Amino acid sequence: MLPFAGVVAGPAYAPLVFGVAAAQVVYRALARRRLPQFDASSLILAALFAGLCFASAAWSVVPGHTLAGAAQVTAVFLGALIFLAQPALSEKTTTKVMRAMALAYLAGALILAFDASIGYPIQHFLSGDAPNAATKYNRGVAYAVLIAWPVLGRLWRDRDWRFALPLVLGMSLSAAIGWSLTAKIAALSAVAALLAASFAPRIVNWALAAGTAVFAAAVPFLLRAASDYRDWLFPYLKQSGQVRLELWNYMTARVFERPILGWGFWSAAFLPIRPRELASYTWVHTAGLYPHNQWLQLWVETGILGAVLAIVFVLLALKRARGLALPLQPFACAAFAAAVTVSLADFDLATDSWWAALAVCAYLFKTAAHADRSGVP
Repeated sequence: MLPFAGVVAGPAYAPLVFGVAAAQVVYRALARRRLPQFDASSLILAALFAGLCFASAAWSVVPGHTLAGAAQVTAVFLGALIFLAQPALSEKTTTKVMRAMALAYLAGALILAFDASIGYPIQHFLSGDAPNAATKYNRGVAYAVLIAWPVLGRLWRDRDWRFALPLVLGMSLSAAIGWSLTAKIAALSAVAALLAASFAPRIVNWALAAGTAVFAAAVPFLLRAASDYRDWLFPYLKQSGQVRLELWNYMTARVFERPILGWGFWSAAFLPIRPRELASYTWVHTAGLYPHNQWLQLWVETGILGAVLAIVFVLLALKRARGLALPLQPFACAAFAAAVTVSLADFDLATDSWWAALAVCAYLFKTAAHADRSGVP
């Protein structure tokens, strides 16, 4: 259902995934009289980051908004962790789920193609005739690119080509037709990581770990340098890219003003823009936008402490990927590359549907790995 409904309405990931998590809590509490069994490392990291978000209200420029954001991110993390605490599916059920998701990918892509061919009446209806109806597909297409890899990995392992082909076709069609440049680049980066990891999965895994950690540590400097050359880059970018460069210009400046603790979680939209900065911008004329880069958001809102916790989270995710069965490891590298690519240009850190999509991806790898260990060919 997710690849179908999610392509049309990306925000639907949140109620679908967290609804399942809530049902699991009720079932375990009433039927089994026990709480979900959380992954200890993930729980500790989530608690530390949520605690940092709440604590940042003490020095935030918008303390009330910071507390609201901290409450939201705590609820989102809890929902994702509960969803991940579900037991892995059986071998037979896993096969059925993966095949159904593959067909749903193709169905979702066909809906997108049909809607695009006649001027997006479906999306206009769903979004209340909002402008730029085509962009309403962007979130769902990005999530589809992310969660495809555990499904494809399982189908590839089983040589189940009848269902692998619809999945690849559906994902490719969605990325090609959709307006999201981020999703297109995420798909390409995932394919590149998959091909490289097919020959040397361990080396690629370590390379992704080192590269992501170095980038995360250097992001204020890298984005500052890119934004300083925005006049040269503008002719090669569409408007959304130009806006991002201007956002990154003043937000990186704010990072260097408060590098340790940041300005408070969920404060980026309220950061001051100096008159001299405003005078040099074409698109940005007032505050009110988030950074459109999750790593920069970490730095500007939570400082080096938040960036360090995020790096630890990345290293933990890649360590878990190295623990998967060898046939699944290249697909885990592909999913990681897609997730990092999306994080570079889209979604606020507290976006519920983003964490729901990450939880789905992780759970699908978990259940695919469980099936691998079952010994069933």
